[in-house]
Amino acid sequence: MTTLFDAIRVVGFPDGTNEAPVYYSQTIHAKARDDALNVARKVMAFARHNVEVLVDRLSASGYRFANGRPYTPPADDISIQLRELSAIGFHIPIALEAWLTEVGSVDFCGSHPDWAQSACVGIFDQDSTHTEPWYTDPLVIHVDVAWLIKQAADGSNNLYSIEIGPDDVTKANVSGNGPISIACTQPAFDNVVIGQHGSFTLLSYLRHAFDWAGFPGFEFIPDAPTHMLTSLAQGLVRL
Repeated sequence: MTTLFDAIRVVGFPDGTNEAPVYYSQTIHAKARDDALNVARKVMAFARHNVEVLVDRLSASGYRFANGRPYTPPADDISIQLRELSAIGFHIPIALEAWLTEVGSVDFCGSHPDWAQSACVGIFDQDSTHTEPWYTDPLVIHVDVAWLIKQAADGSNNLYSIEIGPDDVTKANVSGNGPISIACTQPAFDNVVIGQHGSFTLLSYLRHAFDWAGFPGFEFIPDAPTHMLTSLAQGLVRL
């Protein structure tokens, strides 16, 4: 399957080459942006498929979502909202715009009764002898575009970054270090996710997260439930 990285190389870059930098963050002209966004939306449709599959599999397995609703589709007027946000001065990376348009919001915070340790304080930890939860870094991406527009209109928001979710500690219902965000200072295909472990762009983070069935923090947990994770991730589309 063509990846977003491959598609960007086909679209080309404003300097006339097709050599994409590692983080796809080279400035892009408006004309090429529309073509790239169309491709990115097709790729993020596969991301939506992965999310829907994981929600069904996790629910069937007994996983308890902390916030009740793990997946919320985009608002009907999301494209209008995003255009308005762009007009204000937010240079939304193409990958993020495609996600917001095709997927919406995702919140996998919670825990599973079969896990050796709770991944969220207050869920399946009543009899636990552990002093802190597993930090599984569940997939959470939520951007309230309407709120950003209102904040910008009130002059109470910067145009440098967009918060897309909490850090891995906060996701476990523990006081963390603040939200993770993505830069929006110039037009770009994708940008590095700020506050996330590793030097991930949004797209590379999503790939990594789906490799771990939506819980990439298990990479750092020695006794992770690998058999369950492999089963949950089986057949997911590689972005």
